Amino acid sequence: ADGTCFYINAVNITLDCHGFEINYSQTDVGYGINISNQNGTTIRGCNIEQADIGTDTRTAFGIYIYRNSSLNTIFNNTITVRGQDTPAVYLLQEVFNNSIKNNSLITRGTYAAFFPSGVLASTNIYNNLIYNNDQAGIIVNPYLKNERINTTEAIAEYQWKTYKLTALFFHYHLENFIY
Repeated sequence: ADGTCFYINAVNITLDCHGFEINYSQTDVGYGINISNQNGTTIRGCNIEQADIGTDTRTAFGIYIYRNSSLNTIFNNTITVRGQDTPAVYLLQEVFNNSIKNNSLITRGTYAAFFPSGVLASTNIYNNLIYNNDQAGIIVNPYLKNERINTTEAIAEYQWKTYKLTALFFHYHLENFIY
C-alpha cells in the first residue's frame, strides 16, 4: 500500500495472514496495521514489511496501537521496519491489557517496541526475538504499571558482527515485572 495497509475499525477482529506479507508505506508514511480505539483485535501469522523506498520514512510503524485500545494480541508475526524513529510495535496513550508474544521484530536504526508516555497498563511482552542494528530493543517510558516482560532476546548486528543487546531500557521503572 502507498501508506497504511489496514485500519481495524471494529471490535473483536482477527487478522490471520497465514504467513502472507503486508507491504506498507511504499510512497507515503503509514502503518502496516492501525488499531485505534478498538478492543479485542488479534494480529497473527503476518509478515509485515515496511517498503524500502530509499528515503527515510520516519514514524511508519509496523503495528500502531493507539488510544482506548485494549485486549489486543500481536502473535507469531515477523515485522520488519527500516526508517528512523520507526519501531515495529508502537503503543500510545490509554492502551491496556495488550499482549505482544512470539514475534520476530527486525529494525534498522531504531528500537523494536516503544511504549512512550501515556497511560499503559498490564501489557504482556514475551518470547519475542528482536534484531536491531542501533538502539535498545524495547523502550518503556513513564506511567507504565504491571508490565510483564519475559524471555525477550535482543540481537544487534553492526559491521558484520553480532552483539547481544540489553532487551529493555526503562526511563522510569514503575511496578513492572521482568522474568
